[in-house]
Amino acid sequence: MGRRVHHLLCNGAEFAVPRNAKRLRLDYQGGKQPNVRIELPRFVDQLLHIPARLLDLLEIAAYAVSQL
Repeated sequence: MGRRVHHLLCNGAEFAVPRNAKRLRLDYQGGKQPNVRIELPRFVDQLLHIPARLLDLLEIAAYAVSQL
């Protein structure tokens, strides 16, 4: 029996997910219908500058916490 692969797609990311894989889409940004609510945009607006890499890590952490 093979192990099932899971793909987590965030913020409208596109990826060709194999047929035997499970896909979960999480979006909090306005362009698509949000299906998870996180307060990251308000937090980021309060900072003077945040490097793109750190913003990515904050988004990943927020998504992980939102699924608990």
